[in-house]
Amino acid sequence: MELVFRPQPKHPRREPKRPKPIRRSKPIGLSKGRTKTPIKRMTHDPANFDKIELEFIYGHTPLCFISPMEKAQEFHHIFGRGGKREDRHIFSSVLNAAPLSRKLHDTCPLLNTKGFRQALYDHALKHVSYAVAKGNYAYTDVDLLFMAWVQGEGYDSDTIE
Repeated sequence: MELVFRPQPKHPRREPKRPKPIRRSKPIGLSKGRTKTPIKRMTHDPANFDKIELEFIYGHTPLCFISPMEKAQEFHHIFGRGGKREDRHIFSSVLNAAPLSRKLHDTCPLLNTKGFRQALYDHALKHVSYAVAKGNYAYTDVDLLFMAWVQGEGYDSDTIE
């Protein structure tokens, strides 16, 4: 009789674990100690840009104004959204829009300086004027009101020809 040595497996076979049950998260606005009424969110901001108008001007994939090698993911409000002003809707003008990469939009401290705002506004005005010349866009009443507001704030700009 010959002895055959068979090594024992290091780990005995285990049965597969049961999958854990799926944990459902609570709806937005609910947390411990709060009532079960959801937080009210603003449905429409009058200072939001019209995405269709921006696409007519900058195309499907706009490039960042500051670093043109990057694609822009967000449109920056050059002069802000207007705060609690009654004429807040004029800040939705395409002349107030500067396409930027998300990283620059979140981290660039120069965006709110007067000289940088002037440069971004001039660049946006050139893009919009070019779209008007090509026939892709026409100035709206909101654009004209916004240009008047910008000139009233002391920023220089080229006049519409």
